[in-house]
Amino acid sequence: MKLVHFHKAGEGYKKLSKRLGIPVPTVKIIIQKWKKHGHTKTQPRIERPSKITERAARKIAREKVHTSTVKRSLYNSGLFRRTNSAYEERNTIPMVKHGGGSLMFWGCVFASGTGALHKIEGRMNAGQYKNIRNLQTRGV
Repeated sequence: MKLVHFHKAGEGYKKLSKRLGIPVPTVKIIIQKWKKHGHTKTQPRIERPSKITERAARKIAREKVHTSTVKRSLYNSGLFRRTNSAYEERNTIPMVKHGGGSLMFWGCVFASGTGALHKIEGRMNAGQYKNIRNLQTRGV
């Protein structure tokens, strides 16, 4: 380490900073680390302590899980197939939880009665709304 060598020779922080092109606070930190530990190597980091003991971790690893629990977990994740069928992409049954689509209808109520029910194709926009409204008002 050039920095430590020059510091031992009697140079100050500012001179070392200019000579080596390192900021003064960095020079200070490196010299303090050398004085404290006798070297400038990075110390090993302290890891976060484990919440459970090694013994508890081994116990959890040894616990048995019933096959029905595994099957249920796989089914809930959408991974299931018929019994005695090989695992191939074509044997997997796709599962859609939300039903796979939606329908939209538009209707109205007048003082004289109810209007017709209209199925909306795609998304409702201003043009569709005006057409349906005009059809409803003409029919009453």
